[in-house]
Amino acid sequence: MDTEPTFTTFEGHTRRLTASLAEILTLLHAQPRAGLLTFDDRTGRSVDFDLSGTLDEVLARHAPETPRTGPGRPKLGV
Repeated sequence: MDTEPTFTTFEGHTRRLTASLAEILTLLHAQPRAGLLTFDDRTGRSVDFDLSGTLDEVLARHAPETPRTGPGRPKLGV
């Protein structure tokens, strides 16, 4: 049950939007604002998006990496 990660955007102390990556980037690309902060809901970390270029270029840059599958040794802890 792996759901798409969500992001929350705040302006000051007001929550503006909680949505998927594509929806957040569409909003930010269409209406750039200097005071918006975006956080990854899984990690709680602030996310800084590079919005230069077309929307498709921005989505390609910030899309989550696909996990690699295949043979190999599992990673061991340090």
